[in-house]
Amino acid sequence: MTPKGERAHTRPTERSDDLPYTGPPVDVPDQGADPLDDHGMAVAPDDTRSGLEDDRRLELKAWRDKQIAEGEKPADVDDALRMTIREEIADLDQVETELERVKVSKTERE
Repeated sequence: MTPKGERAHTRPTERSDDLPYTGPPVDVPDQGADPLDDHGMAVAPDDTRSGLEDDRRLELKAWRDKQIAEGEKPADVDDALRMTIREEIADLDQVETELERVKVSKTERE
């Protein structure tokens, strides 16, 4: 509103579907397989997970939970877990990813 109580002139807002392109439809190029799974974790090129097996991940989860329940500091337990994971996987760039997978693994009790 203007100081006199009149409506100020407003321009219509542009919308993304109001683009003035009049050419032919453009094909979207094939971008290949997604390198991440549904949860944002990296997957191997053959679409299988790299790193620890699910059973081993559950073993490490149980060990971690037990150590923390016995009074160990979670940060200290995670450091020990990192060392174990480093010894067991081929791709050392995946250590933190595997650590997070261990932490969120569901045990049979859960």
